[in-house]
Amino acid sequence: NQDNKLIFLLNSSCCPSLFDENMKDIPKRRNIRKARSHPSLVIKRGNEGELENIRIKLGNVSNFIFRWIRKMIKIKNLSVGYFRKEVIENLSVDFEQGEFCALLGPNGAGKSTLLKSIIGFLVPEKGEVLIKNKSVSNWNKNELARNISFIPQDFKLQFDYLVEDLVLMGRFPYVGYWQSYSQKDKEITKNVLKQLDLLKLRKKQFSQLSGGERKRVTIARALAQETDILLMDEAFANLDINHQLEIMQLLSEINLEQKKLIILVSHNINLASEYCQRILMMKEGKLIADGYPEEIITSQNLKKLYETNLKIIQNPITGKPNLIYPGKNVQ
Repeated sequence: NQDNKLIFLLNSSCCPSLFDENMKDIPKRRNIRKARSHPSLVIKRGNEGELENIRIKLGNVSNFIFRWIRKMIKIKNLSVGYFRKEVIENLSVDFEQGEFCALLGPNGAGKSTLLKSIIGFLVPEKGEVLIKNKSVSNWNKNELARNISFIPQDFKLQFDYLVEDLVLMGRFPYVGYWQSYSQKDKEITKNVLKQLDLLKLRKKQFSQLSGGERKRVTIARALAQETDILLMDEAFANLDINHQLEIMQLLSEINLEQKKLIILVSHNINLASEYCQRILMMKEGKLIADGYPEEIITSQNLKKLYETNLKIIQNPITGKPNLIYPGKNVQ
């Protein structure tokens, strides 16, 4: 409809096996279950008269739904590495519009390599990466920068810049040859600074900011790009817990309000569980688990991932699975 909401009108009497037989080919039914609570997807059960609005062939229900769920990133049989050493091997995974995803795994699992492959920084040895159904190798750099913003783990600058100038640089993909930043670019920058409560810092040098403030500035620059996809590598590196919570809350609000696909690499299992809709676990270049936090964050999966015994409890406030450490005297 005009609000960009997709409404499925389903009739339980005409389609008694709709969520059983015809959905069994959807991995873990993640998309269907997500659709029931997702702000941009609504499923309603209707009466027989309402079936005139949408006609569904029982044998093609899953295909019907997938045509309407927009795939932002499709990764097919990806193998990629450095200096002829394979880091990711035969990996296939899709990401949808509006998802908030966390990549978890030990160091060297291939998480950062996956992000670099998505932005086209690394060329696959095998397989391909599709952005909006177009191979990443077929995008020019400006086009890609208008669709994907990337925040690296270490954001280093050769020169020091004012905060407002650094955020304005996020508009560079929209600036033509021999052109300067337009009034629209400056207005977008100002709005983003206001949104992230950075107006009071706009005349400060980047080097003068705290770790949390710097991270907010890098997010602001990414938002100024006005992309549908936001990637963050090691989102909480060197941040205090208060800044980690602040950044995660900010990303959650951006995801909810702007429907961006957000994929972040993190080692903070509890924050990922509390804020992210989807958890992906990687080890030795392979995807070993993918799904809701409640399904994926288990002692068994963490044992596979980190090769150590860790206990999972339910957060008494949120109900989400949380990691607790066993203590020094527990084997």
